[in-house]
Amino acid sequence: MKKILSLIIALMLLFSLTTVATAFAEEPTEGEEEQPARVVTVAEDVFTALEDITSLPTLHAAGNFQLNYDWLLDETTVKSVFVGAEYTLATPEEGEEEDTDKFAVAEGSDKVSVEYCSPSKDYKDENWSTTSPGKDISISASGWWNFRFVLKDADGEVLARTSYVSIYFSDEKAPVINDLSSDMKKVQEEGITVGSTYTIRTNLSINDTSSTTVTYVVYKYVKGAWTSEPIYDSKTKVVAEGYEDGISTSGVITMHEDDVLAGNSPVYKIVYTVTDAVGYVSATKEMTLFAKEAEDDAPNKMQVLQIVLYCVAAASAVAIVVLLLVKPKKATDSVNNDSGKSNK
Repeated sequence: MKKILSLIIALMLLFSLTTVATAFAEEPTEGEEEQPARVVTVAEDVFTALEDITSLPTLHAAGNFQLNYDWLLDETTVKSVFVGAEYTLATPEEGEEEDTDKFAVAEGSDKVSVEYCSPSKDYKDENWSTTSPGKDISISASGWWNFRFVLKDADGEVLARTSYVSIYFSDEKAPVINDLSSDMKKVQEEGITVGSTYTIRTNLSINDTSSTTVTYVVYKYVKGAWTSEPIYDSKTKVVAEGYEDGISTSGVITMHEDDVLAGNSPVYKIVYTVTDAVGYVSATKEMTLFAKEAEDDAPNKMQVLQIVLYCVAAASAVAIVVLLLVKPKKATDSVNNDSGKSNK
């Protein structure tokens, strides 16, 4: 019994000594202070106002892509975005300027990286990929891609993330205007008669099967040169001052006598542009129009009426002459009959 009691007392003493030793071990050494957890916040208004962010396109072709990273080369700017960051750029050693990563940070410094998320994934943190500033990001799918900047400490722990920036990427190319339509070519080749009108058409031959919008501007040849600015724009439907008698706000051209130029030279030039549903814009395509005089041998209505009246008058005159020269048959027969009766 005494042995069991002695064993229990010994175990209790051992436990007490262990507890005291642990307490002393965890107690900070005199002069040392416990470091509080770091808190870094993002100043979103500062971040979204950065020129490197506001200048990013909202539409871009698919392929290799880089964000604008110049703001990361300014320690003050980085610290104004990530409030509380300990961000210091590395100083390249002599002779290593060309080979050194300009975005490298000093040892122990916080570091900024880039995260991006493809259109096929949701915005959960585990679906974001990471890359370093200055590295190409391979954009392989069409749609909205999202990008954000992440601040990590020297141990790789995430301290803060900015809001994400969205950019639409498309693998579609800009539409191409193959040619003018056949009826447009015909008008261009044959010209427009003075006094006639032509409604500008937009039925171009285009290689893009998606939704497209055709717009155009019109120039006029005046005093030996084309007008420096369009006299009409289909987007605004505004006619330049002084050209109202030649083209209407709905895009109808009227040819006048003074529009006829030597050698059937064009007097109007229509410049077409096509924009697809994504926003890509085609190269321009031109169509020219020249004015021509009415053909002299083409009889008008008055001339036809005059000819008909002349024919009627001539026919009437011939009929009158014939009636005057030809003796009536009935009168001759009556005279002959009377002579026969008298002889009897």
